[in-house]
Amino acid sequence: MKWSGTRPGRATAPVGIMDRATVKLKTVMCFRNGMVAVFDTNGQQVPELQGPIEEVRANIEACADESTVFENWPDRSHGSTSDGA
Repeated sequence: MKWSGTRPGRATAPVGIMDRATVKLKTVMCFRNGMVAVFDTNGQQVPELQGPIEEVRANIEACADESTVFENWPDRSHGSTSDGA
């Protein structure tokens, strides 16, 4: 059975629900398989913003600011500071 990217019980925030006022992102990592891990300024994971890039990208970009570090992000429009190499 192929994984569809949606897991039972996984709460992904609807687009527009989370923004810079609700969460302060420190690090966003995009892995080769298209999955994204997100950490806040306290070093805690932000599960609502983690998952397949297609599902979480809009919310991540709404929450990111100039201090957010993107690793292996496919689009550098938000000032990524690392390429993960």
